[in-house]
Parts: sequence; structure tokens; C-alpha cells
Amino acid sequence: DEYITALNIYASLLYKLEKYADSIKSQRELVEIIKEHYGTTQPFYANALSLLADCYEKTDNLEMGISLKQKAINILKKCCGTNHVIYASYLSELGEFYLAAGEYAKAAALYSQALDIRTKILGLDDKDCVEYVQTLASIYSLMKLYNKAEDLLNYALNNLSKANKNYGKIVLELV
Repeated sequence: DEYITALNIYASLLYKLEKYADSIKSQRELVEIIKEHYGTTQPFYANALSLLADCYEKTDNLEMGISLKQKAINILKKCCGTNHVIYASYLSELGEFYLAAGEYAKAAALYSQALDIRTKILGLDDKDCVEYVQTLASIYSLMKLYNKAEDLLNYALNNLSKANKNYGKIVLELV
């Protein structure tokens, strides 16, 4: 357990230092140790896969990143269900991968699902919900679905408290 914790910290530090190739090696080792020690059906394993996916995304191996992120999502879905903030976060992260790959429809679907889940749990005033709205509106614009982007931003303005520090950003995006 102590080695797993230390390796997790080390791999995360390498990631933060942008030493992605070294982080991948450490993350892969971590994934294997967790798999052997704890199995593959609990959130700790899903988290390790998700972090490894992030490393691959940073090294422009989106295909591997997408595959690992999907596995992490499936594990989390089985053990925690779909009404979970971390599940929503994983969906938006996978959406980012698809956005980077230029697969806007897949990215939009994932961000929309993540926004729905997170809004139900934390409310639209949550910082990440507002970021999901902004990203989803941008994706709709990339898809030339301008009315859909406008409707989403108007929905946010009508449902956000004016005291929310991101309210002005939404207004500017709408303009």
C-alpha cells in the first residue's frame, strides 16, 4: 500500500513536471500493481487508468488515451453508478480527447451528459458546470450549430445567479 501511494505521487509529480514519457512508465507500473493487489473493479483502478490516459493524451497518443479513459468510465459506472461527480468528470475528460481529435459530435454528447449529471448533483452555479456550458457552446459553434450554442448560453444566463463570477463570461460569449 505504501509503495502504491509513493508511486502514485511520483507518477503525478512527473506528469505535473510535463515529463510524460517517464510518467507513463510509472503510471503503467502503478496500474499493474493495483490490478494485482486490488483487482480491476474498484474506483482506485479506474483512477489509475484515467491518469494513464491523460499521460497518453499529452504525448499525442489520443487513441490509447481514449481507450483507457473509456475503460475507466466503464469501471466507475459499474462500481459507483452514473450519478457521480467523478463519473461526470471522466466523461468531460473523454470529451476533451474527442475534441482534440476533431470528433465534435462525440465531444458534444459527452459534455452534454457530463453537464446534466453535474448540474443535477451540484447545480448550475458550480464552477465546473459553467465551464462545461462554455465548452459545449464552443463545440456547438465548431459544429456550426449556432442556435444550439445560443440556446445553451441563454439557458445558463437564465438559470445562473447573477452573483456567479462567471455570469459575465457567459454574457460575453453570447454577444
